[in-house]
This record gives sequence, structure tokens and C-alpha cells, in this order.
Amino acid sequence: MSLGTLRGALMMPLVMTWAFGVMAVFLALSFIPPLFRRCRGPIPRIWAKGIMFMYGIEWELRGVEHRRDLGPKIVLFNHVSTFDVVALAAVWRRDATIVYKKDFHRIPVMGALMQRLGFIPIDRKNLEKARTSLAQAARVVREKGMALLIAPEGTRSGHGRLLPFKKGPFHLALETRAPLIPLVMTGLEEVMPAGAWFAKPGKVVAEYLPPISTEEWKPENMLEHMAEVRALFLERLPDGAQL
Repeated sequence: MSLGTLRGALMMPLVMTWAFGVMAVFLALSFIPPLFRRCRGPIPRIWAKGIMFMYGIEWELRGVEHRRDLGPKIVLFNHVSTFDVVALAAVWRRDATIVYKKDFHRIPVMGALMQRLGFIPIDRKNLEKARTSLAQAARVVREKGMALLIAPEGTRSGHGRLLPFKKGPFHLALETRAPLIPLVMTGLEEVMPAGAWFAKPGKVVAEYLPPISTEEWKPENMLEHMAEVRALFLERLPDGAQL
């Protein structure tokens, strides 16, 4: 067992206490709407950075200038590891929401908190329900002007390679005409490989790429648009990320 793995194992009880303790406080605050709205951005970032500190993970965020503006947008992120949840919380802003796997509802405290935050669950096993969730996501972007985070791969790869993209996020882009912002994350599969119960020291980098206008996109060119966006991810990911 390496020193990094040993540290992760020893820190896990402390990390779990911190993670669920902060989530419980955040959930309690959800019953005080004015305070909850003010804490919606900073508390997830504090939660994430506390976890990274305890595990000895170095964090770097690049391209912040591409995400400064408020307003409707769709943020696409590569889904690599269970630790993605922590990385996404580290870049969280109060104008954001996310499409997430319905199975998270089974996790005590976290599932209830996600529902209180108004996040959008998706049931990948039920096509009709999945379409309803994507329609809800489109309304949130279009009517509330929020930033929607969604994984174009549809599930986590677990091995660091980029899976084929699903059409759902690109249908959303065509429907809302919101700009797409790629969020490329690296290092996650190393700090928490598939099947691991805890993380180990390492470096995680998240990089926002410049916004992509969808104003002139046409439905008949969807596959071409998907390929162009996927190519942007592959340019930033390590060699061997092509599946």
C-alpha cells in the first residue's frame, strides 16, 4: 500500500464526518430561504475544498474568465470518477443547476439536499422520464436564465477516456440557443480510480473553455456539432483519452 493510499484510508472517517456534517447544515439552511439563497454558491465550494485539503489534493481552476458572466448557458463536463461531485462543487456558483443521476436520492442527506436545491434528476432507464427531465432542464435555462451543468457522456467512464457523446445536451442547446461552455477536468481518475472508496493525494485541474455560440446551429448538423465539441475536449485531455 502506497503512502497516498494509506493517507486516504486514514482520512476517510474525518472526510465523511466533514462531508455529511456540512451537507446536514446546508439542508437545515434550506428551510430559511433568504439565507439558503445567499449560501447556495459558497457552501458547496467550502465543502469541496475541505475534502480536497484533507485528502491532500492540489486543485487548480483555469479559464475562469469564460464563466464570469451570468445568464443562461449549458456547461458540459467530462464525467470521469465518483470524485467529479467534489470537483463540480469546487466550481459551483449560485446561478447553477445540474442534471444528475436519480440514484443519488438513495444517499442520506445528499439526496434530500439535491432536491431542496432544485437540481434535476434523470432516470436513464426510463426514456419517457428522461425526456421529461430534459424538458425541465430547458425551461430552467430559458426561463430562469440559469447555468445548467450536464455530462454529455451520460455516465462516468471510470478510466479517464472520453466516452461517445449523447444527443440530449445538444438538443437542449438547439432548443434554448444558450451558449455551450466545455469544462474539461483532468486528474480525477488518478485521485479516485474506479472502485475506490476514498481518494488519495494528487492534482485535479478544471478548465473552462471559451463559450460556443449555438445561435446559428441547425438540427440537421447536430452530429457535426457534437463531433466539434468532443474534439475540443480531446485536445485538452491527456494522450489516450480517445475511446
